[in-house]
Amino acid sequence: MALMSKPTKDPKVTRWWWRTLREWVYDLVDPLWGAFRGENTDEITLANVTAINGVSTAELAVLDGLTATTAELNKLAGLTADATDLNKTDRTQVDGVAEASKVVVLDANKDILGKRYDINQSLLEAVAGQPLMHLDGNGYVSVPDNGHLDFGTGDFSVLVVMKTDDTTAGSRVLTKDQSTANPAWQLDLASGSFSLRDGSNSASVGLGSFNDGRWHALAAVADRDDKLYGYVDGVEKATDVGITSVGSVNNSKPMVFGARYNFTSKSIISYLRALIFNRALSADEIKALSSGAPLVFADVGASQTDRVANGDAWTGASGSTPPNSWSDSGSGTAGYAIRDNTGVTNMDSDTLELAVIGSGSKTLSQTMLQPGKRYRVSFVYRNLDGNSSTIVALGTSANSVTLQSAGITGDGVLFEQELVADGPDLLFVVDIDGVLQIDKVQVVQIGCV
Repeated sequence: MALMSKPTKDPKVTRWWWRTLREWVYDLVDPLWGAFRGENTDEITLANVTAINGVSTAELAVLDGLTATTAELNKLAGLTADATDLNKTDRTQVDGVAEASKVVVLDANKDILGKRYDINQSLLEAVAGQPLMHLDGNGYVSVPDNGHLDFGTGDFSVLVVMKTDDTTAGSRVLTKDQSTANPAWQLDLASGSFSLRDGSNSASVGLGSFNDGRWHALAAVADRDDKLYGYVDGVEKATDVGITSVGSVNNSKPMVFGARYNFTSKSIISYLRALIFNRALSADEIKALSSGAPLVFADVGASQTDRVANGDAWTGASGSTPPNSWSDSGSGTAGYAIRDNTGVTNMDSDTLELAVIGSGSKTLSQTMLQPGKRYRVSFVYRNLDGNSSTIVALGTSANSVTLQSAGITGDGVLFEQELVADGPDLLFVVDIDGVLQIDKVQVVQIGCV
């Protein structure tokens, strides 16, 4: 029986084979790679590949980075590229225009890139907050008539944040009377408008249709000396100059949410919140409030009706006679004057001055308050005698704040504070030899809206 031998494997032969193969591949590929790197130009030149996409020899060299200049590299980095350069490389714009060649216009409706600015749903939901009204077509909310809802011929603003998906049942979002012959103001879903009239003349702004089931902020600003403005989601939608011919909108009807003035045609509104101001809001305020900004201090729970008569452009003060609409009392001898304080910061040309001459004190007062109610008192003052006691009080001198003596010869000091009245009078009390200058006096009730 013959024995068969197993073939042997020579390691020297294997190493030779792999070395030969590696050198053959290297000799084939290296000239191509070297050509693109500007090497071995005697074998393959850059000119041999310039037909690819119309790329030139210089451009290949720049892309390789071997011969690129600082300026060329800066262009690639976008540091010194102009609109033409960027247009060459920009192929991603939806409108086919490079961003660098666009003229960016900043306005209230666009962001810094010139894109349309839209208040989003989450912002409006935050504005809505709590509490909210839900009107299912079977009910309504009625607020009895009161002086804070009767704006007469004065300015006012209405901001409503709402969401609805049905405008077929009823139409009114809110209305303060709407019989044809009577004064009224209202926001109507069916007509998509806010309007007001005095019984003869009217003004109206179209706001659009809102049955898309999304949140919207609808606003109207009645500037009686200018226009009726309409806003949708913080952006001005329409105006009507006819408001200047509209008289008083006062009426004895309640303000109704979700129904007509006679409580018929009830509306279906998923969510509703309303803010009413008895002043004309600016476009910036409308945008801010529509996008979730908090109410400013001056609007928090206050009627914004200044109760002071003759507290700024003073009249009637002379010698021992107090200014018009004011009275005084006390054992001291008063000397009144209206000073030109235009050179004093925060004061005007008709600042009231009360000086107490000799012994005793003098109290300057005006009746305007309801005891037990909270008020915000504000004015500008200078206490020209730091040795005297000078106070402001609501009701009685026991309910008072002492005015600081700082700023005796300097700027007018701003005073603003909330107080609960314990009597009907606003009081300024000046003690022996005291001299008080006051201007821009205002008293506004808190929590009456």
